[in-house]
Amino acid sequence: MRLAPSQKERLRKGLERFANCRDSIEDYQALSRGWSSYWPVDILSDPSGQTTHLAWHPVCHRLFLFYRDCLRALWNGKRYDEKRWVPGPEDFLMGLSRTLEICFEDARKNLRQSPWLSYSEELFEACRVILERFSDASLHIPVRLTAHWDRGDFSLRQHNDFQRAFYFLLRQSWRARVCPSCKVFFLARKPKQTFCGTGCSGANRLASKRRWWNRVGTERRKKMREHGTLERNRRKRKSR
Repeated sequence: MRLAPSQKERLRKGLERFANCRDSIEDYQALSRGWSSYWPVDILSDPSGQTTHLAWHPVCHRLFLFYRDCLRALWNGKRYDEKRWVPGPEDFLMGLSRTLEICFEDARKNLRQSPWLSYSEELFEACRVILERFSDASLHIPVRLTAHWDRGDFSLRQHNDFQRAFYFLLRQSWRARVCPSCKVFFLARKPKQTFCGTGCSGANRLASKRRWWNRVGTERRKKMREHGTLERNRRKRKSR
């Protein structure tokens, strides 16, 4: 799927905002106002015959934090712990695995763990919190893979901007970086980019120069003072 540069930039910014959202409910709600299309999975409730979408509802805050932290763990590039998160994080974030669906049903039955699928206790608790408030809540997971007889291949559909943004990141995972200065999650524009912006890179260069001067400058200043003293003594001898 081809997108215009402006659309790619919007997806990039949205995914960065998603990954950098802080834990508070206020930041969660602020993200929902600016980037509402980034809710990762459809959760529906129909208590009175009228379907309600629970995207960005306060009761889903804990589930959002699980998605965010799973994305961060993958983004960090460190060893991924399936016991802490979920097996196949790429499939989970893209909505291709049944992990969330199974966990949701386990939470509905108050069954702590399916015998054949391992997932995080945190994910179970996030589902349980939603079902305590909306007992009839259910997941809406549309068909994602479509087979094409005439082309002899498959196509993958993305149903929200979170999935679209993660799909582009998946295809260019080298862009996923964490700024060593401010610890912000960002997508690099070039392979050599290390810092999230000029503010952090400039501050790092300045700090590096100061460390160099503190290390080398003491000896250099000592030599300069000694040279200055010798020069003054030489001039004094000549003036006599």
